[in-house]
Amino acid sequence: MASLLKLFLTLEPSLRFYLRSQRIAEIQEALISSLVVCQPEDPKAWLISCLLELHSLPASAKINLSWDYFIPEIYRPVDRPYNIESSLSYVFAVCDDTLEPNERQIRISIEHYKFHIQRNLFSAWLRYYLARLGQKRWLEKREKAADEYYRVRSLNIYFRQWSEWGL
Repeated sequence: MASLLKLFLTLEPSLRFYLRSQRIAEIQEALISSLVVCQPEDPKAWLISCLLELHSLPASAKINLSWDYFIPEIYRPVDRPYNIESSLSYVFAVCDDTLEPNERQIRISIEHYKFHIQRNLFSAWLRYYLARLGQKRWLEKREKAADEYYRVRSLNIYFRQWSEWGL
């Protein structure tokens, strides 16, 4: 795998673009998967028939070529028969120059990051403000209860003094 990756890195960018645009990795993956699952008696004839079938497909069907396209329905497994990391599509995806972000994508990602930071900061500030507001209201309520207690207690004392004075 490492030697294949080194080989791919030495290719010209135009050749790498050709391999990506012609979807060579996906075709290779579908062909190898069909060989691994079906294990035909004559693999060369099998590959030729698969390639002829691929050649007869319209261009729109070639775009959505899946790994199990050449496998007959009765033999089709649920999972891929081999690890995707050993496939050329992994190499192509890693080494493709078109995967580098452009200036617009970088700007969008920075704006997205700034938006989430601002939202998190505002959320934290709002929680702090509401906690302080709740604490302030709780203190005001306690103060109001204390004032009411003092008023009732004072009235009670005045009433006792008045009732003793009249006796």
